[in-house]
Amino acid sequence: LGELTGHDAEVIPNWVHGSLQAAVERLDVEGVKRQPCTLFYSGNLGVKQGLPDFLPLFLMHAEGWSLRVHGGGPEAESMRSAHEANPRFQLRPLLDEPEYVRALRTAAVCLITQRSGSGQSFLPSKLLPALATGTPVLAVCDADSPLGREVSANGFGVVVRPGDEAALGRVLRAWKDDPGALDGFRARAAERARAFSRDQVLSR
Repeated sequence: LGELTGHDAEVIPNWVHGSLQAAVERLDVEGVKRQPCTLFYSGNLGVKQGLPDFLPLFLMHAEGWSLRVHGGGPEAESMRSAHEANPRFQLRPLLDEPEYVRALRTAAVCLITQRSGSGQSFLPSKLLPALATGTPVLAVCDADSPLGREVSANGFGVVVRPGDEAALGRVLRAWKDDPGALDGFRARAAERARAFSRDQVLSR
């Protein structure tokens, strides 16, 4: 921003809003368990997300894994018609907030996808609930995008380039063979969530 405006600028991050954080805390008290080898995606199903391109690659390497998608948009019907018979894929409507938090809190990994070149100017808001629930992130995006840099710099997930079938297969196999490897990602996600806490951000 400073380069654009010629003035010093401070960037204030987005934050996790209060009702979502309260839902997270209720589930923490309940001690909800993670479901192994489950990917969860929630949000818009449009062109820039690139989920239709990701899905066939995932299904090629999905042995032991399942993908649960909750969302809607222009690509939803084509995804449903192409893959509805595959037991490793579910496409459902968006969830209300408590159920959304529960789905994140029980998933092994949160999936966030961005088509190459589409995510250069923003950090997706769906990242913050994943961090708040301590959920590791599989980021299918450009490594130099804001999402890619955030995941790599803070170590709460793995970045895979869109279309990189071999890398995706390696990650899914590694996490399936050693699910305990996700524990470190969960701890770092919870730690990074503090940077987006409502109290801390609004006080700044």
